[in-house]
Amino acid sequence: MEESLTGDAPAEPEAKEPSRFGEGPTAFLNLNISTRMSVILMCMMATGTQLILRSVPFTATVGPDSMSAAPPTGYDWDEHEAGMADASFGWGYCLSQIPGGMLSVKYGTKSTFLFFLSAAGLMNFLVPIAGDVLAPMFGFEPVYGVCLCRFIFGLCQGPLFPIQTAILSGWLHERERSTISAL
Repeated sequence: MEESLTGDAPAEPEAKEPSRFGEGPTAFLNLNISTRMSVILMCMMATGTQLILRSVPFTATVGPDSMSAAPPTGYDWDEHEAGMADASFGWGYCLSQIPGGMLSVKYGTKSTFLFFLSAAGLMNFLVPIAGDVLAPMFGFEPVYGVCLCRFIFGLCQGPLFPIQTAILSGWLHERERSTISAL
């Protein structure tokens, strides 16, 4: 062993005590699963979050019984205005899938996924505020404020599935990709 500058023998490196929670993204749950499986579980939870975020504003603007001709709950909209509010999400969703995938290649999948999922959550929170507060503040009808918010919400939701596919393709074997993606 080499001696240190003071003439003493160097101290032995301390053995790292294993964490009682394991390692990886699900370590706090104390699950004994691989990192690959924890990535799959987190993608499944993110998919559930996306679907919940997508359905809540639709129910809030159109009403729980969307097949009826009754006016939407909360707003005095006709069917055309309720359809505009719902269609604005679809336009944003369609327009952002390819550019969102390109952004994930440039900036990385994890950071872009976190950004778009967080922004979608924020826009979900802002839907009623956009219709009740912001639109009248700027002199617009509430339907236009909700449409703008739902369009931006669609822009945030569109890239999530392409980014999630890229995340899973990096963690799964080729023979498992179609099965796990279907789940």
